[in-house]
Amino acid sequence: MLRTTLLTAAIRRDILTLLAESDGTSVQAATAQVAAGWGARRRRRGDSPSSVHTAEAIALQVGADLADDVASAGRFGGAEQGQAGRAARPRDVRRSA
Repeated sequence: MLRTTLLTAAIRRDILTLLAESDGTSVQAATAQVAAGWGARRRRRGDSPSSVHTAEAIALQVGADLADDVASAGRFGGAEQGQAGRAARPRDVRRSA
């Protein structure tokens, strides 16, 4: 489980880095670029096709979660409410385990 957590954190960091480097990049575009990069990295290492596909799928899921977070920040005020870019949203009970 720790390995999966580290993987998703690394992928999220990669997506956020791309977003920070370019004002015009959407979350979806950054996610697609990161997913392709992670898949290519796995292929170069000689990983199985299923491992390549899994890495890409995880990256796409992390990107979808990040897009939801960004959308929630907009719905609940975010920076406009003085939250310095953080969403003031209700606690998500699905992720609190």
